[in-house]
Amino acid sequence: MAADPILKQFAFDLDIKRTEPIKPFEVVDGDTGNVLVIGLYDNGTALDLSNKIVSAVFATSRGISVQSDEDGSVTKSGGTVTIALDPGSFAPGMVECEIEIGSVTQSQTAHSRDKLVTAPKFNFACRSAIRNRT
Repeated sequence: MAADPILKQFAFDLDIKRTEPIKPFEVVDGDTGNVLVIGLYDNGTALDLSNKIVSAVFATSRGISVQSDEDGSVTKSGGTVTIALDPGSFAPGMVECEIEIGSVTQSQTAHSRDKLVTAPKFNFACRSAIRNRT
């Protein structure tokens, strides 16, 4: 019988109209069990993310990476997004992230966004593992 995986979940809220600090957190380079659970709001009201494209854009010392509901690494439920962090989305040092929310009209494909808004940027730390994992 397979055991449930151990996950490190980091939950916080972002408001697209307000910049408020989040509680600092740290991940470890190479870990595969990090999950971000982010409530998205518009001036205090939970966003309706149905029929929206949600992407997380990460800037690290290794470059830029994107995770999206289009690739399955981001899931949406009501006004909450859950991001199973891909190890390629973080690297030792400070990681910057922005959540992009795109509206899609019926005549558009999933890759074409009618309107785009970006939630306030947030940062988190990534440290190297003591054991060399390469």
